[in-house]
Amino acid sequence: MLATPVERRRFDADGHAYASHGDYPQAMISLGRATRVPVVDLTADSMRLWDQLGVEGTKKAFLWQAPGENPNFPDGVSDNTHFQAHGAIEVARLVVSNPAGNLVEVGRAPESFAGFSPEMIAIPRSGDRSVSPTGARRP
Repeated sequence: MLATPVERRRFDADGHAYASHGDYPQAMISLGRATRVPVVDLTADSMRLWDQLGVEGTKKAFLWQAPGENPNFPDGVSDNTHFQAHGAIEVARLVVSNPAGNLVEVGRAPESFAGFSPEMIAIPRSGDRSVSPTGARRP
């Protein structure tokens, strides 16, 4: 399986997500078609999600933290490329929530998705360090 890149957190003046990866997503789709390998179009899916969440809402998905909020970033951080755990989980849900629907027309969804439900992914409450992103309890 191939995947186009997840779009970065970029918005135009009207508050709409815009593409930042140039020709790379289309090159991945072309490769999938040429080799008949399924391609998950995460570029398009993530842009739709960023538009839904909006300029402020996407800050909860990406690594945006205020000064003093996280000891790893005492001065705060505004990262429009990397995710917080919540954002990574939401992107994973883009892949598994509709595996046949987000594949470019080169094949069908892998059978390994059979029986999977996005609700199987545990989402820790903000600040809850006792649950890992996989849902396993930490000591």
